[in-house]
Amino acid sequence: MNSIGPPSGFRGLPLQGKVGLVAGVTTAIALIVTLSGVMLVELRRAPRDLEAELTSVLSSTAGSVSPMLFFDSGRAREEAAEQLGYLSAFPSIEEAWLVDDEGSPFAEFRKSSHSESHRMELDAEGSEFRNGYVLLRKDIYEAGTFQGVLYIEANLDRIRSLRNRYLFGGAIAALLGFIVSALVVHPLRLWLTRPILALARVAERVKAEGRHDLRAQRTTRDEVGSLVDAFNEMLEAVQNRETDLQIARTEAERLADDRARQADELKLAYSQLMDEMNARKRLQEQLLHAQKMESIGQLAGGIAHDFNNLLTVILGWTEYASTGHEDVERMREGLEQIQRSGERAATLARQLLAFARRQVIRPEIIEINALIGEMTQLIASVLGDGVTIQLELAVDAATVLVDPGQLEQILLNMAINARDAMPDGGTFTIQTRNEDPSESLMEQFELARERSYVRITLRDTGTGIPLALRDKIFEPFFTTKEKGTGLGLAMCYGIVRQSDGCVTFDSRPGQGTSFIIFLPVAADQGDATEGAPHGYDEVMGSETILVVEDEAAVRTLIDRSLRQFGYTVHAARDDAEAVRLAEEHLERLDLLITDLKMPGLGGHALLAELRLRRPKLPALLISGFDANLSGSAALGEGVTFLQKPFTPTALARAAREALQGATTQSSHRKGAADK
Repeated sequence: MNSIGPPSGFRGLPLQGKVGLVAGVTTAIALIVTLSGVMLVELRRAPRDLEAELTSVLSSTAGSVSPMLFFDSGRAREEAAEQLGYLSAFPSIEEAWLVDDEGSPFAEFRKSSHSESHRMELDAEGSEFRNGYVLLRKDIYEAGTFQGVLYIEANLDRIRSLRNRYLFGGAIAALLGFIVSALVVHPLRLWLTRPILALARVAERVKAEGRHDLRAQRTTRDEVGSLVDAFNEMLEAVQNRETDLQIARTEAERLADDRARQADELKLAYSQLMDEMNARKRLQEQLLHAQKMESIGQLAGGIAHDFNNLLTVILGWTEYASTGHEDVERMREGLEQIQRSGERAATLARQLLAFARRQVIRPEIIEINALIGEMTQLIASVLGDGVTIQLELAVDAATVLVDPGQLEQILLNMAINARDAMPDGGTFTIQTRNEDPSESLMEQFELARERSYVRITLRDTGTGIPLALRDKIFEPFFTTKEKGTGLGLAMCYGIVRQSDGCVTFDSRPGQGTSFIIFLPVAADQGDATEGAPHGYDEVMGSETILVVEDEAAVRTLIDRSLRQFGYTVHAARDDAEAVRLAEEHLERLDLLITDLKMPGLGGHALLAELRLRRPKLPALLISGFDANLSGSAALGEGVTFLQKPFTPTALARAAREALQGATTQSSHRKGAADK
């Protein structure tokens, strides 16, 4: 809302004063304009009248002095001066002078009051108004002969006097206009402003008292009367609106009271709901704990069952061998049974790590179609004669980065499940093609959207999976088979997730099951396993190795195994002893073999401590389980890893690989320095 500011000047005048002032000013302006017009006309005509009068005098005087110029004598000059002296009778003429035909002064006249003589000449006959005076010239001829020139200079006092009279008259007329307008306009002003002032007084009362029931009285039938009607209608509308607002205010207060009461009820209900939700949350936590304990019990029971079977074989044949039997074949058979049981125990441990996604993988770039082709005969033998293998392999299927042994394990496990689902025979289809997972799978498994994927479909025509069991098929030790371990699908799930992929399935009872695996396409990189030592002679060595292992039996086995292959070994049971031995043999130390999980410093921390004394010290880390080595197992420069359990030959091969890797890196650095 714009403010008009405090009353000042014309704005501060009352309405009657404004009307009177406007009427007076208008009247005065009209008179001034009229008189100004008359004055301008008269002032424009006055110079012309003066010029005409002076021209007539000039012509008459020129005729009188013409004979004197003709005779040109002393007497003639005196008479000419006398004739010019008659011009003093004209108030406007200040000076006159006569020159002969040669331009020499002949006679002159000047008023005594005329102090400033201009004596300006014109180039031709005529007149010219100059600053404050007018100059006229008349050429004199006698019998057609040029005799001389007569000049007259006159003032403009008559024109100035006329202008002053008009200005004075205009001022008097303006003053009279104000007086007349004041006398004439006063009753008119009262008649015009009375209804407006009455309306203004009512408006001021409405503003001051806040009463919208007041009404202004209409006394005219003109626009002011219409304004009064509109003002009264506005007051009536405002009064009606106030009544409506009062009703609405009462209703709003009632609704506010209702809302406050409802808010209190909602607070009470919310408090009760929170109590119920907390109680339900506690029940859910108890249920989750119970389910977790049930799952752990199921897991422990399955592990105990399988490992007890294996330990029974190992302990039985160990006791048989310790009794001193001399049957060599029998002893060899017992040792083979012990070895197979150990390998089965290692496989069971790898399966547990796979479904938990904690197994260290050795990925390679492989052609998926080639690996499936090599596995076809083995899969066929697993499926049996009643099941037909059908391959639908895309020619352009991309390569993938995956542990080939683990992928082979997935294919075999899927083939075994398909065989068990088709007791009466059927078809087992393996299909490959380049295809990205759906948006829902991307979000569910948190897959990298910027990567491409290869889809592997393993489909059977068996009995299908019942709807009630579909949420449990990837759980460890869950099985519907009488002699199954329940680790097959759990292991497959863990391997695929550990390889940054995902696995899902589609099954309908009586129509078969399709397992769908998505693996990321491999980047362009070489095979890291090329050139690894395999033969017995290739794993022999003479380097010095520091072995750190807290388990005495394992430490002794590693010590004797490495000495068997020609290495010099210093064994330590903890990090303190390892640091002491490293300082004693620091210059001759070639490799560190350490367990990852030990009291005190772990394997990583111990390696970092020793590298402060011996930078670039290569290391072979050994462990049966480590959460920090999941996925791609980024161990660092000069560090390799060996999964427990392992054989002496596998240990020697891993040590040889670690030493060769350190030598290769050193050669590369030396070559780069030479360049």
